[in-house]
Amino acid sequence: IEVYFEKSEEIETALITGLNFKNGVLIKPCRTLSSNANITKIRLSKLPFMPPTKLLEGIATTLNIYGHAFDCGIYRDAASGIFIGTGFAVLDRQVIEGAL
Repeated sequence: IEVYFEKSEEIETALITGLNFKNGVLIKPCRTLSSNANITKIRLSKLPFMPPTKLLEGIATTLNIYGHAFDCGIYRDAASGIFIGTGFAVLDRQVIEGAL
């Protein structure tokens, strides 16, 4: 979904609270990528069995060393919904001026 906001306050509110629709759907937006974005998709395996929220926080924290982890997730078995030890991450590895 592409959304246009006229005021910067509207953008910040949407980024923090998300976009809530009448049918209960919540979409968490993100800023557009710059033209020099360097996107890398990563497959994760042999992940530890721990609470999903803690695991996802740990993945993001660890991978942010290598760029901005703007999406992380875990895979579950389709039939049972049980976590199967694998996941994914998407990093933006663009070089930021002034960064080491």
